[in-house]
Amino acid sequence: MILLFVLGINFFLKMTSGIDVKINIYRINEGNLLFNIFGIKAYHTSLEFDNIEYAFGKNDIPYETGVYESEPKQDNHGIYVKSIILGKIDRRMFYETFNKLKQKFLGKNYNFLLNNCNHFTFTLSCYLFKKENNNNNLINKSSFEIMNQVNILLGRNWE
Repeated sequence: MILLFVLGINFFLKMTSGIDVKINIYRINEGNLLFNIFGIKAYHTSLEFDNIEYAFGKNDIPYETGVYESEPKQDNHGIYVKSIILGKIDRRMFYETFNKLKQKFLGKNYNFLLNNCNHFTFTLSCYLFKKENNNNNLINKSSFEIMNQVNILLGRNWE
């Protein structure tokens, strides 16, 4: 009986220990007349961990990551909308995963539709939690929505 209690406490501590990983969501098309006319909604996403926000953007420096840091909920790419807590993870695990992955997101490879902040947030959260989190569908929805709207305007199909 005591062994089960101790095992239960250890399981509880593992489930509740660690630092929250959050997705921060920003609306980026406020005031964009073209987006508003066609009803396109565009979002910028980032991952917040340990009071630092990490996002991906363009730069022209060869072999330099496009991942950057900012204060949580203060990114200048849009108007902050909300945060979604994905789960908890310890510092070592987060930074080991983050440091490996950020080198794959080079600033020169940024593409508004095909390789953007939403793809970075989605990929990092999958690596951190070793699965596809249901919230990730929300993350990439805006990228695909924009692609589909642009192609409708151009008369193309993505299929």
